[in-house]
Amino acid sequence: MPTRSLRRSRSPQARAEFDMTLDLPASRLAQLYGRPAPELRRIKGWKNGGPVTLAQLKGRVVLLDFWGHWCGPCIRAMPDLMKLHDKYADKGLVIIAVHDDSVASIEEMDQKLVSAKQRYWSGRDLPFLVALDGGGLTPIPGAADRKAKGATTAAYGIDSFPTRILIDKPGHVVADFDRGGKEGEKQIQIALGIYEDVSESFDELYRLEDGQIVRFIPPDEVVVRRKHMLDSDDADRFKAFYWSGGQLVTDTWRPFDRVTLSQLLSESPFGATRFDYEIGDPAAGEVELNGDWIVRRDASVSQRLAALAEILDRMRVPVRLEKRSAERQVIVARGRYTFQPLTGTYDNRSIHVFSDVLDPDERGGGGSGTVDRFLSQLGSVAFGMQVVNLAELPPNDIVQWRWHYSGYLRKVPEDERPQKLQQILQNVSRQTSLAFTTERRRVDVWHAIVP
Repeated sequence: MPTRSLRRSRSPQARAEFDMTLDLPASRLAQLYGRPAPELRRIKGWKNGGPVTLAQLKGRVVLLDFWGHWCGPCIRAMPDLMKLHDKYADKGLVIIAVHDDSVASIEEMDQKLVSAKQRYWSGRDLPFLVALDGGGLTPIPGAADRKAKGATTAAYGIDSFPTRILIDKPGHVVADFDRGGKEGEKQIQIALGIYEDVSESFDELYRLEDGQIVRFIPPDEVVVRRKHMLDSDDADRFKAFYWSGGQLVTDTWRPFDRVTLSQLLSESPFGATRFDYEIGDPAAGEVELNGDWIVRRDASVSQRLAALAEILDRMRVPVRLEKRSAERQVIVARGRYTFQPLTGTYDNRSIHVFSDVLDPDERGGGGSGTVDRFLSQLGSVAFGMQVVNLAELPPNDIVQWRWHYSGYLRKVPEDERPQKLQQILQNVSRQTSLAFTTERRRVDVWHAIVP
């Protein structure tokens, strides 16, 4: 059997917890794959129910977790088992945590778990069956020189903790269930007979067609994405996506209990600035738009907002986006974009925004995206002025940029701003081949209103 990297603890006699690479040749456990699972033996105590036998549990999927109160990785992994129990117990999954024979009773075990429960389990007790193994040091079948602490632990050849064994409905050992997450949950779903491969449905639902700028996935269809991703924690975080180069790119958006129009406009993937839109009525900004959003990455902010306006109209929500013209003092970008890296800098892959001082550190911030996105951020973050993009830009180029402290015009005294503004624009021009001028002109602004 190939070598696998496992995060395990040895038995209490080893008095250590460590990360290790464990070579499992034809071990007792390996010999059990596909065979009837050994019955639970010499169990001397039960918690949360019991006693039960594996014979009684045929027709249900059983996950045996071999652990000990002394095993740090076992303790830290228990919240994962709790999530599986909460999610699948009513679908036919039975979890039995088999504690080795290193304590005399369930009461002693509970006493030794008081601090662990508070520190690692958020004060929660184990919600599934716990079986306290008995029989003392017991030889492992087929390995006369090896023993395990407990008759059931020995029957499965367990000498590294935690080890989890998945048993299917007919009662056969399916796998050494080492890890949770997407693949582990998939194993459980397959054993329960509820696994549904939704990859094709997901790809079809979340793709952008040619010419499509934005797509909205309502909450009742988001379930397809959650099934596809499987991992419940990550699945609930992904609420925004970019479509780039014919592929879907996830954007980790912090999970909201409710997604409002104001949040949607300013956060990923729309990324509009205060110059791109105005909330004419506070009630408009609070309208909820829960669901997933897919946005074409190389589209401009203006194109994204125009597509959003059409979607809001079709959804018949109590808010409307409409474009209006307003006269403002702006910065106009013209010319053809060509990246010219700054020589002698610690990062020659990024556009550096600075005036007279090129700071050696990166505490000023930065970002990445299309050139149009950079110009929009340049005006909003650096100048507090809108940048009107009239330049010839590459359609799919994704660039990186870094803000330096000297590149924040709003932090400069009023009388020094005109000079600093010209310095910043000249430095950006050197790196982008674009020409910048300040002008007063009419610009389009999207207004969110309640009809």
